[in-house]
Amino acid sequence: MAVKQKFKIGDRVVLNSGGPVMTVVKYEPSDGEDVICQWFYSNKLEEKAFNQNVLQTYKPQSFF
Repeated sequence: MAVKQKFKIGDRVVLNSGGPVMTVVKYEPSDGEDVICQWFYSNKLEEKAFNQNVLQTYKPQSFF
């Protein structure tokens, strides 16, 4: 049974527990639940796989 993907490539996400804003670059083909995300830390591009259930869509705070 196919897993429903919560995010699209290019979506901006954060960990449910907080952290940097990351961009979804692809889904791991092995199970369809792991999302490969990229972000910058100290001018260095970082990349890591996360289970989609530990991520949420980034919603910028409005100050107006």
